[in-house]
Amino acid sequence: MDLQNTSPPDAPCGKLVPPTVNGAGRRRRPSIAPVQEIADSASILPCDLLSDQSEDDSVFTDEKSHSTTEYVKGYPPNSPYIGSSPTLCHLLPEKASFCCLRLDQGCRHNSFEDAKAYGFKNKLIIVSAETAGNGLYNFIVPLRAYYRPRKELNPIVLLLDNP
Repeated sequence: MDLQNTSPPDAPCGKLVPPTVNGAGRRRRPSIAPVQEIADSASILPCDLLSDQSEDDSVFTDEKSHSTTEYVKGYPPNSPYIGSSPTLCHLLPEKASFCCLRLDQGCRHNSFEDAKAYGFKNKLIIVSAETAGNGLYNFIVPLRAYYRPRKELNPIVLLLDNP
């Protein structure tokens, strides 16, 4: 047995040969489809996910409180773990105080004591969890992602057992 020669006996001089079409001679297989070097403008979608859209430029008002809610485009201030890719989100211009985040009691900034008193236009998303963790971050960030229109943002109420 010859261990020096590892090429198959019927291969000519150890060259690789492309497979044949229908076993007829030594022809190359045809290409699946020609590739265009320049994309035509009709095939390109006329939308840009990162550009501001006209509906997102407006500031929405709440009829009950007559206050305006303004959002800025930015990244969440805290990343849950190393390696998580930042996502552009709709954020408030200033961080809300911790007392304003609690819906079970009023605070000096507002007198609302439950979620219904806020008079949200969109349906609430209610999340119940034992503690706040990475999974909660991964759930909330896509709901606030910048590619979602502002009018589709739903208020999120967290019910935490151990804040």
